[in-house]
Amino acid sequence: MRALASDETLRFFDLIRPPIPYIKIIMLPKISLCLITKNEATVIERCLRSTRDLFDQIVIVDSSSTDETISLARNFQNTTCFQSSWKGDFSALRNFSFAQATGDLVMWMDADEVLSEQSRKTLLKLKERKTEEHADVYCSYRYYDFKDGLHINFYQSPRIYRRTKFKSWKFRVHEMTPLESYKKIELIDFPVYHYKPKNRFQANSEKCLKLLREVLKGEMENHEAKAHYSLSLAWEYGTTKNFKAAKKVALEYLNTFGGFPRHQISFLLGYIFFQEGDLKASKRFFLESIGGASDVPDTLNYLGIIERLGGDPEVAIQYHLKALSFRPTEVGYQRSFIDHFRFIPLLQLSILYEKLKLHGKKKLIFDELSKCRRGFVDDPDFPLYQN
Repeated sequence: MRALASDETLRFFDLIRPPIPYIKIIMLPKISLCLITKNEATVIERCLRSTRDLFDQIVIVDSSSTDETISLARNFQNTTCFQSSWKGDFSALRNFSFAQATGDLVMWMDADEVLSEQSRKTLLKLKERKTEEHADVYCSYRYYDFKDGLHINFYQSPRIYRRTKFKSWKFRVHEMTPLESYKKIELIDFPVYHYKPKNRFQANSEKCLKLLREVLKGEMENHEAKAHYSLSLAWEYGTTKNFKAAKKVALEYLNTFGGFPRHQISFLLGYIFFQEGDLKASKRFFLESIGGASDVPDTLNYLGIIERLGGDPEVAIQYHLKALSFRPTEVGYQRSFIDHFRFIPLLQLSILYEKLKLHGKKKLIFDELSKCRRGFVDDPDFPLYQN
């Protein structure tokens, strides 16, 4: 029998061996996390522990910290740190951090924020999607704010961006990337918890106020920027309870910009006049705010209280019942104080039903009220962290 030549041998084995199966390789998206920091040693470990094993890359842009922020951050896997000098521009730092990201999706956080187990589950599910199936922006409808350990408010927060669709951060203070720039926006259950250290709340507010005043003294790049900074200044004064200054800036804003956006500034003025006891002016501005981002339980409850104090108690009841019907997914990008979802409307309804001698309804409401805790929301995935 003739021996096969080497090339004949190869052809022979090609005929008898089974075909190699076709394997389709699906590339799952990689996710980058971006933070900007300065002297965050007291909170950075807590933040990064909550993100463990979730991100393919963690980018930290630090503005000349004088504490152990960077050395602590470098203990975490996949973390890369960059230094950038502070030039009074938060957007510049955010944009620089995003420019270092290599993931298909890019998420931002602050060092005093943490993720929960529900956040982890949602993010892992997102990683199972093909890159081309992802939205341009993912918004969390559960962004919780805390002050002095008390859960004070929450609102929708744009958090995760498809890197190839990302535009840019805008504005030097209270930076943002406007959602109208994106086509495909998806709302996800992705809780983010913000625990601001007790000793830094006032300091941070004063820093923002100082920077906003400086920015407004300079030349504005456009009409939109000046409106943003003016609105931010009014809100910052309101947050620090300097209502006289807040009202002055807010009224100047209305005279200069009209309604840009009218609903937010109207809500702030409604709140200021309410605090001053001018219920007529307060009601006018609260009614103007309805229909925009400020159409939240807070607005409805204030209107209900105004009606109870000097108007129609039946109308007041309807306002509070509507406030009770709100769900987190229905709240927009205006902060909503958490007590306005259950505690305050239930308390006000119990007062109204007592006034109208509707004792049966009052008992039902009072039973629900007894189950409420001020400053908290019914949330099975509610982590508690000490400041």
